[in-house]
Amino acid sequence: MVGQRSFWPQKGRRASIAISILAMGFFMSITADDIQKIHTASLQILDEIGIRFLNKEALAILKDYGCRVEGDVVRFAPEDVMELVGAAPSHFTLEAKNPRYASTIGQDNMEFLAGYGAPSIMDYEGACRPAETTDYINFLKLVEVHDHFNINGGVLVQPRTLPADQATALMLAATLHHSTKGLLVANANGAELQLVLDVLEKWFGEGFEAKPHSMTLINSLSPLQYDEHALENCIQYARRGQALVITGGALIGATGPLSLAASFAQANAETLAGIAFSQIVRRGTPVVYGMMSSVSDMATGTACIGCPEKALATLWNGKLAAFYNLPCRAGGTDNDAQAVNVQSGMEAMFTMGATFQANTNLVIHAAGILAGYAAMSYEKFITDLDALSMLQVLKNGINVNDETLAMHVMKEVGIGKEYLTHPHTFAHCRDTIWPPKVGVRRAVSEKDAHDELKKRIDRELKVIYGKYSGPEMENEALQDIRGVLKKGGVDYEAFFPLER
Repeated sequence: MVGQRSFWPQKGRRASIAISILAMGFFMSITADDIQKIHTASLQILDEIGIRFLNKEALAILKDYGCRVEGDVVRFAPEDVMELVGAAPSHFTLEAKNPRYASTIGQDNMEFLAGYGAPSIMDYEGACRPAETTDYINFLKLVEVHDHFNINGGVLVQPRTLPADQATALMLAATLHHSTKGLLVANANGAELQLVLDVLEKWFGEGFEAKPHSMTLINSLSPLQYDEHALENCIQYARRGQALVITGGALIGATGPLSLAASFAQANAETLAGIAFSQIVRRGTPVVYGMMSSVSDMATGTACIGCPEKALATLWNGKLAAFYNLPCRAGGTDNDAQAVNVQSGMEAMFTMGATFQANTNLVIHAAGILAGYAAMSYEKFITDLDALSMLQVLKNGINVNDETLAMHVMKEVGIGKEYLTHPHTFAHCRDTIWPPKVGVRRAVSEKDAHDELKKRIDRELKVIYGKYSGPEMENEALQDIRGVLKKGGVDYEAFFPLER
């Protein structure tokens, strides 16, 4: 059959996905035959139904390549899809201004990013307010300091005061001002997109196009469409060899059929079309595969992300990315809760558990998100960091060797005695048992339990803030960036303070 691929090639990551699903307590059967059926259905969608590309330049590129273009609908031959998807690298390195933060995207590596796109800040009890530029800076600093993150930027929150046609350029400049980690850059359009690219080229110099120094998100407009601006960004970033996180996603029952299998096939088709297009623009463009389907609540029509169907999409995402031999993006601490409460913790740990099980390579919304992506929370950010730390311990497992078996210690202690005061316990008490930063393990009164947890969260937030001192960089470089912005009609100082 055209486009068929063997699901279990000789690659350690594939086997580890199956092992991790069992090891972490989930029982889920996704067979090679299941994957092949979704794959075949996706190729059929691309061949017989097609994808709408709402961008004239993209349509011309596709037509020149030899795709069947009728109006703004493009159909792909299955063999072309597989050849183009196969041209994308199985992994790549995202460079950073500070080389210590250069990160491998793919293989068995897992990279985290905080929230993305929320217009509001929600407090511990659920009260909401609009996000401000100070919130954007605050989250930049939290991400910059914490060792869970090697990548910063994007739309950590969407400040209300930023003009729509300057917001991406301003947030990028703020990120460069406060961070030297790898860069996620939001989409921009027209003149602002060119300005953003000018800033990146100025910042990284002549080596910018030689390696991926930035990533941007390319999302489908489900069902079966890519809009003008997503395609514009895809073309411009691909031409410069920058990384693309290409994500299709159906809202099951709203923008996709009320069937998980059908909606996954549709979302996979959207993702494959985006990846194929990126490779037509420039062969070898680094891409990250994403299939971010979720569900529409049938009672209200609301999009839901803290649900088992979202976790299933994450697990399928990992399998499909492995099938195409591509790095994958999925998951996060997704939840629909309207405060930092039992629901937010339960749903976030459930969805992030699936994210770990799927061996996801790039996790956006890894910390801080509430209310179905509508809000970011400082308190939730801190609790999510503890959740990530717990799951990392589970993923790492245990080392079994002569030292860890500690046979000599057991012989010394013998039968019926205690280990608490043994020198071996003192030597390893800080490096063996996971210490919670937030969770309360001591007894407290029923009245104080809620307050004690909040105090621990607030204390940890202050500790992390206290570690931020600002990246060391030449002031001349920052002035150059402000000069590029000013030439493009954007006044950085009008929206963000100069001091770190």
